[in-house]
Amino acid sequence: AVFFHMDGKGRAIYDLSQNMAGIIEARLRGARGAKVTFRYGEMLCADGSLYTANLRTAEATDSYILAGKKELDCRLAMEKLYELFHIEKVLICGGGMVNWSFLQAGMVDELSLVLAPVTDAGKGSAALFSPVPTLEGGSPVEFTLEKAERIGENGLHLKYLAKNVKKDE
Repeated sequence: AVFFHMDGKGRAIYDLSQNMAGIIEARLRGARGAKVTFRYGEMLCADGSLYTANLRTAEATDSYILAGKKELDCRLAMEKLYELFHIEKVLICGGGMVNWSFLQAGMVDELSLVLAPVTDAGKGSAALFSPVPTLEGGSPVEFTLEKAERIGENGLHLKYLAKNVKKDE
């Protein structure tokens, strides 16, 4: 059984009645740009708050930013990462659709591409940029080669700058 109550600070506490490992799956709703944090512990204190003393310095948290209703608002997500966590640089490794979404939002100012002389020969290989099926259109983005560097015997690091980055309006 799952028990629910609000602690003295207005936070929701869910007691699953046992220790367990796994992944939380949640459908979150809230104001655009809101931060949601899940904090984990092994037991509750007598007052019903989450006992965390045994965690010492471990945060034991997962944080999420609500940035869009149906699609990710890439610009809002990046603004919130900076505001909430002071993150200034982000490496985007989400596959073709995620890369395309950030590119179309004008959030890609540099493309650093490392080529390695290998292949997995698998079907449905990921593309660098792929349009998101639920979003309309999108326009091509041109890049200018800034740097080409050899890595080892057979590798190559190519660094490109986006030519038509969307600027804040």
